[in-house]
Amino acid sequence: MRDEYGRNYYTFCVRDCLRHITNWADKYSGNKPIRYIFESGAEGESEVNAIFQAIKKNEKDKTLLRYGGFSFEDKRPALPLQAADFCAYEMWKQMQNQIVDGKQRDVRKSFRDLLKVTHSSNYFDKENLMQLVESRKSGKFR
Repeated sequence: MRDEYGRNYYTFCVRDCLRHITNWADKYSGNKPIRYIFESGAEGESEVNAIFQAIKKNEKDKTLLRYGGFSFEDKRPALPLQAADFCAYEMWKQMQNQIVDGKQRDVRKSFRDLLKVTHSSNYFDKENLMQLVESRKSGKFR
């Protein structure tokens, strides 16, 4: 699995986000190009860079992902990266409160507000990680 998805969680998450992005773009974006921006210095940056270098060379992937370029940037001046951190934190808190701790508190208002916008997310445990691996093997990954 590491050979396919990367050596660390960051690369795995980027690959999974790309899967969600293709589905989202099919439904909402049409053919508008998407520019992918990542936090510079993040663990896994070199693997993510390699993924996007490969995408740049593959016309099918470029079309599927509506590739409009990519870059690594400092998150302090990049508001979209700050927003992504906020979303990631709220998702982590949701998983902690509802799954890990067993629903010991209500869903946070800040998380409910995020759910009002179009989004896609998932939680990986051993069972659905194995389903993901099987879907890749069968060619049904999307």
